[in-house]
Amino acid sequence: MDASVTIMTKEDRSYTVRIEKNILREKAALKTIVIYSPDKDLNVSLSMVLQDFFNVVTTEDIEALAGYVAIHKANLVIADAMPTEDLRVRFEKLKQEQRRLRIIMIFVSQLIGKKTKEEFNKIVDAVFYKPIELSELIDSINVML
Repeated sequence: MDASVTIMTKEDRSYTVRIEKNILREKAALKTIVIYSPDKDLNVSLSMVLQDFFNVVTTEDIEALAGYVAIHKANLVIADAMPTEDLRVRFEKLKQEQRRLRIIMIFVSQLIGKKTKEEFNKIVDAVFYKPIELSELIDSINVML
């Protein structure tokens, strides 16, 4: 069964647009990615690249991240953030709550100590160092999902 939507125009003409069930199913079956970055431009850029293939939700608020992951039943988190103890604890909790959740982290490697890198490598599924190669990020996402 197809869904129909009637659209009225200014000239009082109406057009019926049929939406096939498979298209609705495809859209519903898309995997969800939550992107966290305090950098609004990065959120917008990544969202634009990924939105045709995934449901994408972005946030600049670290406090909202766990809620967005839960509400949207996210499959993947992409986090552009400096690795801190607070972030490590947040990621560990997310992974405990949702075992199938994948996490990709993006940060500047020169600013992070070896011990911190090792701790995050135990928690996250992939790490990308800035500047990132977009094609590698997309390949990694496709492998994980």
